[in-house]
Amino acid sequence: MKHLRHLLTMLMLFSATTFKGQPIKVGNETYALIIGIAKYLEIDSLQYADDDALALYDYFRSPAGGNLDDDHVHVLINEDVTNFNMIEELRWLKSQLQRGDNCFIYFSGHGDNDDDTYDKYGFLLTYDTPKGVYMAGAFNIAYLQSYVKTYSAMGAKVVLVTDACHSGNLAGNSINGTAIAAAALEQQFGDEIKILSCQPNEFSYEDEQWGGGRSVFSWYFIRGLMGLADANNDGIVSVKEIRRYLEDHVPEDVSPESQNPIVNGPIDFDLANVDPDILAELKKEEETGMMLAMTELSSKGFEERVLDQSDTTTKLNYALFKQSLKDERLISPDSDCAFYYYQLLQKDTGISSIYGLLTRNLAAKLQSQSQLFLNRYLKGDSLKMDVYDVERISEYLHLSADLLGPDHILYTSIKARELFFKGMYEEYSPYMLSEKEAYRKAIMYYQKSLALDERAPHVYNEMGSIYIDLDEIDSAIILYHHALKYAPTWTYPIYNLGLSFDLQNESDSALYYYHKTLDIDSTYIGAWIGISNTFKDLKDYDQALYYCTKAHEMDTAAGKPYYYLALIYDDLDSVEIAKDYYIESISRDYKTEDAIYNLAYMFYLHDDYTRSKNVLEVAIDSKDEIDIDADIYNLISLDYDYLGDTASRLWALQNALYLDSTHYYANRNMGLYYAGISSYNNSLYYLYKARATEPGKEDIYDKIAWVQGKAGLYEDQIKTYNSLIAFAAEPAGYFDSLANSYLALGDTVQSINQMKLKIAYSSDSLDAMVDWGYWAYVLNQGKQAEDIFKRILKTDPEDIDALLYLGMNSLYNFASRTDAKEWFDQLIKLDDGDRYNSWVYDQMAYLYGGLGDTKRSNKYFKKALKADDADIAAIYYNRACALALQQHYQDAIDAIEESFKAGFTDINQIYQDPDFTTLISMPEFDTLLNQYFDIQE
Repeated sequence: MKHLRHLLTMLMLFSATTFKGQPIKVGNETYALIIGIAKYLEIDSLQYADDDALALYDYFRSPAGGNLDDDHVHVLINEDVTNFNMIEELRWLKSQLQRGDNCFIYFSGHGDNDDDTYDKYGFLLTYDTPKGVYMAGAFNIAYLQSYVKTYSAMGAKVVLVTDACHSGNLAGNSINGTAIAAAALEQQFGDEIKILSCQPNEFSYEDEQWGGGRSVFSWYFIRGLMGLADANNDGIVSVKEIRRYLEDHVPEDVSPESQNPIVNGPIDFDLANVDPDILAELKKEEETGMMLAMTELSSKGFEERVLDQSDTTTKLNYALFKQSLKDERLISPDSDCAFYYYQLLQKDTGISSIYGLLTRNLAAKLQSQSQLFLNRYLKGDSLKMDVYDVERISEYLHLSADLLGPDHILYTSIKARELFFKGMYEEYSPYMLSEKEAYRKAIMYYQKSLALDERAPHVYNEMGSIYIDLDEIDSAIILYHHALKYAPTWTYPIYNLGLSFDLQNESDSALYYYHKTLDIDSTYIGAWIGISNTFKDLKDYDQALYYCTKAHEMDTAAGKPYYYLALIYDDLDSVEIAKDYYIESISRDYKTEDAIYNLAYMFYLHDDYTRSKNVLEVAIDSKDEIDIDADIYNLISLDYDYLGDTASRLWALQNALYLDSTHYYANRNMGLYYAGISSYNNSLYYLYKARATEPGKEDIYDKIAWVQGKAGLYEDQIKTYNSLIAFAAEPAGYFDSLANSYLALGDTVQSINQMKLKIAYSSDSLDAMVDWGYWAYVLNQGKQAEDIFKRILKTDPEDIDALLYLGMNSLYNFASRTDAKEWFDQLIKLDDGDRYNSWVYDQMAYLYGGLGDTKRSNKYFKKALKADDADIAAIYYNRACALALQQHYQDAIDAIEESFKAGFTDINQIYQDPDFTTLISMPEFDTLLNQYFDIQE
């Protein structure tokens, strides 16, 4: 069975004439660079690309390939094939080659292009290349072409062989990216020879039928070099002969599929001499079907030979250096890390010839670590990245750049990446004084990064995320489009565009980008959740639940879908189900401040302050693992407040303000805390800070005015209320407060005027007039109060409040029970059962009792007691007053005792009440007072 080979095998042969058993040499030396990568970190792996590379390496180490030692042939396999290592190996060739030298380079792996608009070269995909974001980690073919031209210009003999066509789930499938990359590799820059495994629009194949697991092209190419391509039996394999051999065997072996190798360059160029013994073995293998076993030469490389001449201390430091690299102890601890041992080795002049190799190995490891972290970010895992790891990676990159120096081809890109990670550190730094300041610093680093590399999609994407947090959605959208300009199939910014439009309530656009994300990666949980959230906002809960359930099916162990299911059920007021899902999400892996806060807040809203506190305390105890923000500390301060834990409340608010000194609610609640302990200056300090943060909130002005009143700052209080009235949505209610402020200053006229003004601002003028009349009544402006209430009755003869207060005004301001009775009688006519509240019935009972109408007094007394809002102590007190006026003194004493039992304790009011003038002189009453107040003392 044939398999489409998802592979790019790039084979560069740099050689000239040959002699028996050796590659042909025009110059003095032959060098080979062999690269093979089948296993990828994030991209679909291949089957035999690494085996192809090892087979070629085996060829060069054998007599058939020249017995090359490790100083002349380098090999990179799988995880060693990084962007940095490939550059370093190409630099190694440049440092070794001289005019007339021969060089052989082989790359076996993926090739692709994710955008045919902005990069005509395409990329070679290295081990740690991020999926779908090639600009952030793949090897640009432009680098390769630059080195090929350089080698040719140096006078080296150059042959380039590529196998660059493949199929698979790669980013460039929609634009035929593999063909773009292959076409770039086919371009000629001089007299170098280029051999491609197939046409750009064909696929390469690999299968077990070729050597037990090889590429059909690699299989025949190596065997051709070993002598099977020597058609004229002259002991030399020429370009013309290898072309004919490949054309004869590769298309036939893959038929009916199509794979036709391409050979460009001087066809009479001699590639290799033939070893007769090897050729005889090959022919015997073809006849018998036996595999040829090649012999590997065992020899030490230059590095080992240099160290053989070193002392014991140097050898130990070198071994510790290598072990530190393996253990990834790169820059810490200070005296036991790779950089420490590197510095020691650099002081040893006896090994100066391998200084460059030591530098390369350390820089390579630093680079590979930074790429792994960048890949996590590119997959959308930035929330799981520890801020200290981000700081460490920026240090890695800084050291790597210093080691390589500004002349290195990767220096600028390394510095750009360093600035990116520095920006991320500032963005998420635990030491930031404020979020806005952190964002400002982060953006500064991101802009510097883009100045060095304007085609870095990850930088645009992260800047977009900052603008999302700053609620500058339009700017974020522009930045996400910039990211997609250089990485058009990268799901992270596509998803972020969906989120951006979701935040702008543009549901159609949001759904478009969420679905586009899923078209590229159907397992992208965030997109499924994004669609669910959009439908939740549209109140389409059936669809919301469907898509959230799909997200759960993508990863049944993940906690995030449970969190969003909780949000849906929270919207549906299914409180218990929502609580269970919040708990489930946190117990799994979604230990975010949002999930914790929402669960605790749900308990808080249902007055379960203890459970709310417990959830938050557990989170705070785990703050090294969970990003605890000011919202969480503020919420737990409210729990402590309701639970009466004053010290903990203060501690929580202090922590909230430490994390965010501009946090509105933390400042407001700290202000209220100090107001509660009568520290009004401190209270106003925090309340003013809250107002500066949210100057448009009515609530904070109201709180400030309240504290100003408590502090006796009535003039300041008046200014605050006037400011509030100027912008409040419904300012009418604040005129009552202004009236009280003026009254506290003794300005009765202005106090009354505020109530007049209330009418102009009120949406219900009759209600406002009632308040005005009541205020006149309270201020003993009896005549004005009467005029106001009568004006109200002209508009509405059945206005209950006007009738009630006319009766009260007559009773208390004019001391006319007769007039009061007239108004109360009208109230009674409007009462169709239990229409009025307890206080109204209580006043009726008192009035009719004073008039001697015992029947009515008893009736309304009983109604007052039955009402839901009954103030038992006040009702019995007024009952005692009415009985005393009727000279039913013993009944009055019994009633006042009931008032005492219900909690009445104001002994001064009793002695000052004219209704009790006779009662308080009675011994029985005196005995009662002494009895109750003695008990309370």
